[in-house]
Amino acid sequence: MVNERRMGLVAVARGFLVAGLLVGCQPSDTGSQEGGEQRVPGTEFQARIDELVAPYVERGDFSGVVYVGRGDSVLFARAYGLASHELGVPNTLETVFAIGSMSKQFTAAMILLLQEDGVLSVSDRLARFLPEHPRGREITLHQLLTHTAGVPDIYALPEYGELSGQSPPLEAIVAYLGRQPLQFEPGSAYSYSNGGFALLARVIEVASGQPFEQALQERILRPFGMASSGTLSRMPTPGLAQGYDPLGASGFQKAPTFGATWGHGSGSLVATAGDLSRWDRALQSDALLSADSRRLMFTDHGDGYGYGLSLFERYGDTIIEHDGRLAGYASDMARYVNADAVVILLSNVQSVSRDRLRDGIGALLLGRDPEARKQRPASRAPAGIAEIRELEGAYGFGPGLTVAVRAEGGGETATLYLRANEGSESEFFPTADGTFFSRTLYAAVAFDRDGEGKVSAMRYMPEGAEFRGERLEP
Repeated sequence: MVNERRMGLVAVARGFLVAGLLVGCQPSDTGSQEGGEQRVPGTEFQARIDELVAPYVERGDFSGVVYVGRGDSVLFARAYGLASHELGVPNTLETVFAIGSMSKQFTAAMILLLQEDGVLSVSDRLARFLPEHPRGREITLHQLLTHTAGVPDIYALPEYGELSGQSPPLEAIVAYLGRQPLQFEPGSAYSYSNGGFALLARVIEVASGQPFEQALQERILRPFGMASSGTLSRMPTPGLAQGYDPLGASGFQKAPTFGATWGHGSGSLVATAGDLSRWDRALQSDALLSADSRRLMFTDHGDGYGYGLSLFERYGDTIIEHDGRLAGYASDMARYVNADAVVILLSNVQSVSRDRLRDGIGALLLGRDPEARKQRPASRAPAGIAEIRELEGAYGFGPGLTVAVRAEGGGETATLYLRANEGSESEFFPTADGTFFSRTLYAAVAFDRDGEGKVSAMRYMPEGAEFRGERLEP
């Protein structure tokens, strides 16, 4: 049985580690020729999706594309919001978005293709391809694919904190990862790791004799007509929406520059909804992978994870899914196996509100009512500078996960910024109920005090859960 405490900490880590408002913005509705929408008008299903999405668009927490397909049919495809606030350019169905960790399934498929070629095996030791890695003789490719190798996350590297806006070569990133101790002995536990997929990207380069993006283009993107897809290293990327991070309760800001090679293998891909629908269909047939390879990819190898994909049950169906998030973008693609359907969400606002949309649309797809969800706070509450300064410090949520809190402003501008390890900061604004809320993580935090009135712990509260981190001594 999966250790719930450990899985909870994984959820906290994934929430914290990755680093605006469209006031009064209406969904794009420019017709299928211009990319605004493709749908059968007037049906209850499409109307209910619009009704579900509208509050998130109005508050600026979602801006992008919603796509729902079943078999070869498009049930719903619509663009919302702006690809560029500065230029007033609307999102369309042809807009390109960064897809973050959804990229992992492409890396996994490349490894399986190379296995079918006889070039490698998922049982191979990492040392066969990266002999310089100090623990390469103990780590297998299977363990890297399933996050059970113990490799630290990219965001835990000291070098990431210094060089996150740059794009060092993959060989350098491999060296950075090799200098850090493993989180645990290979094969003994699970811990979600972008670092492990960076190593897989380098394995693909060595095994194929090609740069990571070239191998991806030649084996997957070009053969399956994914003409708008590639990696962020191809800059400027044609048609890429400007990414935005939420700012306060009702604003946004341009996302910081992200060095693409840090995400190679784990999170550097860009795509359109149409390209991802082609990818989804390719994964369901022998056109891309053999039945044996697909079985490996779609098997739960433990902790609800296959190869680059999560697997779980919901609404009476088996769901194969992965989300993605990085500065300025949030995405998700969920396949409902029994229904032969897929829900794709692409947004150029970094907000985990995307999870609510995914679950709600999935419920509608399967003929169920979406769960009632509490709306996020619409405005900030004032807070005194002394009050929020008391909350500053470091909080330990478990081995390898420390969250640093700093405060800024006071009164009407009071803000907390939380950072886990070397990851991006997330902004939390004060609310009327005494908690602080993040539009990025779509979660609240609250602080506990001891018998002497000193701040002793922080509670991280995504919807329906709560995790406690003890305050660490300076």
